[in-house]
Amino acid sequence: MLTFDELWELLTTQDESQQIEVKQGSEVGKSCLETICAFANERGLQGGYLILGIKAPENTDSNQYEITGVDNLDKIQRDLTSHCAQKFNVIIRPKIQIATKENKNVLVVYIPEAQPTEKPIYIVKKGGLKIAYRRIALKG
Repeated sequence: MLTFDELWELLTTQDESQQIEVKQGSEVGKSCLETICAFANERGLQGGYLILGIKAPENTDSNQYEITGVDNLDKIQRDLTSHCAQKFNVIIRPKIQIATKENKNVLVVYIPEAQPTEKPIYIVKKGGLKIAYRRIALKG
């Protein structure tokens, strides 16, 4: 698992990628679940890193990310692990690290690639609707 400093270097020099995505991290909502699902599903990607507490640049031609921090670390971690255990067709076991940068806490969440026999991973919705996501190439 890469450290936050290693991920921050990649992020600020190369931007988000197939294996790194950032979110502000005020809650574990639909967008986070979609990213988790995609990291778990993508064949050969070996998982990916979701970093919570980072604001993406508004200008898509820039990689000036802003560290906003995560205010309620305990709640976000509980929600994240709970959702990974309950919202998908199989249990996803994220690896979570807390890092501090610029006196702000961020969560580094590594989502491992699912085993081939578990795929496709999908989000279980009310009424039995199954929605799977995959990772596509981003800028670059």
